[in-house]
Amino acid sequence: TPLEPERTWPAAMVEAGAFSSDGAQFASGCRDGLVQLFEVASGRSLWSYGGHAKLVRTLALSADGTRLAIGSRDRTGTLWDLPRRELV
Repeated sequence: TPLEPERTWPAAMVEAGAFSSDGAQFASGCRDGLVQLFEVASGRSLWSYGGHAKLVRTLALSADGTRLAIGSRDRTGTLWDLPRRELV
């Protein structure tokens, strides 16, 4: 089934992805270094981070959905506390 036009899925090439354990959220990491967290049911972007200089290679969401680990080809990694929108 094609996505409805009003959904805001990533436009750049997605290199990495991770679903939350309940399947309600999806994190995407793109070639341009952008990371976004989406609500799967609506396609709405819940959060985004554009701080990586190169493409995102890996993503992992914690089992409780509160942490997101990001690994980039720029040789950096970040760990986010999603409810607080803060780096850990």
